[in-house]
Amino acid sequence: MATKADFTPEEWGLIYWAPKAAAGTIMEADLTFMSAAKETIAVMKAGNAAREKYPNNKVIQDLIPKARMKDEPVVAEPKSPFPGLNSDQVVAKVKEAVTLMQAKAPQEAAEYKAFCLELANVAANASGEGFLGTGKAVSAKEQAVLDKLAAALA
Repeated sequence: MATKADFTPEEWGLIYWAPKAAAGTIMEADLTFMSAAKETIAVMKAGNAAREKYPNNKVIQDLIPKARMKDEPVVAEPKSPFPGLNSDQVVAKVKEAVTLMQAKAPQEAAEYKAFCLELANVAANASGEGFLGTGKAVSAKEQAVLDKLAAALA
């Protein structure tokens, strides 16, 4: 079973940030104040739910922030390779992360890929178009990015 220790710091940064970046690029595709709030909360809930959904996947477990005791040290997040990338570049990086998982953690790779797609879909479906996000759940812009992501990870 693979763990964080099986990756270099640069590789871990890619693995760590890819699911969040997949969701983030969906959020940026059709960003409004209301959608950002709804989508952020939905993605956080889905991330926390993954702790129970993937209990035997140590890599996914290591991606989800844990509550810490007051006397425990703060663990810094790894450096993100995603700042400043457009959606096509994010999709390529997420694919790179999944490919890396397939090479170094083949037993966990399918669940990791599913987790990346799940967070992207949660973000897309969390808020609709129109007044206060009450319209159609997934906008055309979000669907276009979802389709690119799904095709890249197929």
